[in-house]
Amino acid sequence: MRKKIFPLILLAGILCLTGCEKEEQESKKLNIFEEPSVMQEWKENLPASDDKVQSEMIRGLSVEKDGEEVFTVAYAPKEYKSSFAWWEITAPYTSQTTVNTETLYTLLGQMDGMELSDADTEKTLEETGISDSETYITIALSSDEEEADADSVLRFQIGDSDGNGHVYASDVETGTVGVLSETAVNTLLAVDPYDYTLKIPVLPDITTVSDVEVEKSGELHTMTLKDGEYVMDSREVDEEEYNTAYQNLLGILITGEVPKGETPDTEEEPILSVRFFRNTDEASDIEVVYYPYDESHALISINGADSFLADREEVENVCGEFFD
Repeated sequence: MRKKIFPLILLAGILCLTGCEKEEQESKKLNIFEEPSVMQEWKENLPASDDKVQSEMIRGLSVEKDGEEVFTVAYAPKEYKSSFAWWEITAPYTSQTTVNTETLYTLLGQMDGMELSDADTEKTLEETGISDSETYITIALSSDEEEADADSVLRFQIGDSDGNGHVYASDVETGTVGVLSETAVNTLLAVDPYDYTLKIPVLPDITTVSDVEVEKSGELHTMTLKDGEYVMDSREVDEEEYNTAYQNLLGILITGEVPKGETPDTEEEPILSVRFFRNTDEASDIEVVYYPYDESHALISINGADSFLADREEVENVCGEFFD
């Protein structure tokens, strides 16, 4: 499996759609759905692996800390996605969150050689801290580097440190008790999911999008790509103009996260709404809404999930490309 790293290159360009009259347009109905997590399926159905971890064989990773699923990422190729977007974060974010594969592969590389070793102790499960633990690390593996799907899992219930550079752990599938590298375990338990996101709200491949709606204060602009024809507000345009407008909409970057536990206010009128309608039933439509957050930031709502912030001025600059 070749590793794909998406270079953060955004096309620049200025587009003005407001200088010509356009007919009144109505918004289409969105078809939004969340795809099932392939990692959850692997957890439930795959047999236990008896191999030590090789990073190039990892197809999924899930970290549950004190009963909370804090980070889950899986390799899930789909025809409607570009290859750089085949890794998906499904916790704590949604599958629309694009993975920064460069930082992810660095993390996975630190798991090379990880395996459950014999514990030099006669301690009980209670004494090792395993029996009452709600902390788990699950790794999905493939036996073939060229295969996308996992065919086995390692699922460890994590206990206490042994004081000698190891952590007590139990293989959930086999019941075997042993120790894992404390360094590797602590690295995974301290993972910050934000570090593994590509800082772009959404990246739907343009070839999978039939229509785009751009809305502000009830004013609506549309973009349509069908049978090789590029149309903007009922006006046929060339490919370059269409692509520039499309890339401008994807060019708003994520600048931070909504603080944990905060419930953002989405009652105010949005600064900007962008809707991507797919040309395949396999892919969910996408709605990205930018709400006022504070003087410097806008809240990014992706299909109703409010996890990230953007620079408010950047959002308003994109508005200026489409609206007076």
